[in-house]
This record gives sequence, C-alpha cells and structure tokens, in this order.
Amino acid sequence: MVSVFLVMLFVLVLAAGVAVYAAYIDRGREVPGAPWLNRVAARAADAVPTLGEDDAAASSRRG
Repeated sequence: MVSVFLVMLFVLVLAAGVAVYAAYIDRGREVPGAPWLNRVAARAADAVPTLGEDDAAASSRRG
C-alpha cells in the first residue's frame, strides 16, 4: 500500500512539473512565486542535448 502511495505521489509531482514547464518555462515566462524553479529549469535545459536545424535536416534525409 505504501508503494502505491509513493508511486502515485511521484506521478503527481511529475505531472505538476510538466504542467509548469508547458505553462511558463517553455513560453519564456517566469514562474510566479518560484524564481528558483526558473534557474533549475534553465540549467536542466542547457544540460539536455538537442537537435539543431542542421542535425534535424540530416536525420530527415537519412530516413
């Protein structure tokens, strides 16, 4: 029973994070009342590798 509670808590926290990201951070706005969240999200976004336009064009030609 405790494991179900912990998994559900994790799912809710993850869903809240996605909602905050989609509502504020992805649009370039600051999260009201949580300036630390903006800094954490910016650091995380810089750390994640992404495809540039050249990479996307090269992968579309391959497949």
